[in-house]
Amino acid sequence: MAAAITTHHLPVPWDCLFSLARIIVRVVPRVNRLVFVFGKLVKEGVQNFTPTLLTSYVIDVAREVDSLAHGVLKKNNLMNAVIILLPLHFDRPSGSNDYPSVRWSVVLRPVVTQDFMTAVPAEPGKHLPISVVNEMVSTIENSLPCISRVLYDLTPKPPGTIEWE
Repeated sequence: MAAAITTHHLPVPWDCLFSLARIIVRVVPRVNRLVFVFGKLVKEGVQNFTPTLLTSYVIDVAREVDSLAHGVLKKNNLMNAVIILLPLHFDRPSGSNDYPSVRWSVVLRPVVTQDFMTAVPAEPGKHLPISVVNEMVSTIENSLPCISRVLYDLTPKPPGTIEWE
């Protein structure tokens, strides 16, 4: 099960969040993924799931998100990030449950690797410039209205693998 952290503190205290992630995934039963949610505070659990089938539209959205994120990385002479499209719709207006959700969330999972065989999650401000992370987030949010929120995977290895299952 995944859990999420949000904060109103700016700049985002990445070192603190990664320390919390190392603790939470070891002591909270069933939590094996921890993500940071960009944007305003999330005060309640997400109850809105976007019906998602493997259609050409969903594939196109996933490819576009991947292209946008990797474009920012490449522009900054960086590489290696897994981009995950989740069927979670944050911030859905109340009373809108009469029709299905049509927005997704995106998880960024940048990694550090020397040999492409092993990797560790990239910590913003340590392995990856914070400005690059912020640019990836704003590029995705401003380019794709079908994206509800952008999240950053904080999960250490183990238990988290690089890819999401």
